[in-house]
Amino acid sequence: YAMVHPMQESSGMDPQVIKDEWGDKFVIYGSLDVVDGLYMYDGEALDEYITRRFEIYAPGGGFIFCSGHFVQADIPPQRLVRAYRLANALAEKYGRLGD
Repeated sequence: YAMVHPMQESSGMDPQVIKDEWGDKFVIYGSLDVVDGLYMYDGEALDEYITRRFEIYAPGGGFIFCSGHFVQADIPPQRLVRAYRLANALAEKYGRLGD
């Protein structure tokens, strides 16, 4: 598989444009922008941010959720745990590789 990492909105990447134009050509790997996601959002706002990424990238497959870059030390661990718990639940909703 061909893959692109990171998917990072803070560098000007538009999620919908990437999925529409390239989603059938390579695996989208990333989408949890450390700057525009983990730093800026918490609680329900973070949930909405992550859910939106799944709504855009997951349909049709070819999506691996992970952070776009290293998670910095000043990100509260609880925020990261929340993000990945939600991502796991959303992966169940949208399907996993081999389903």
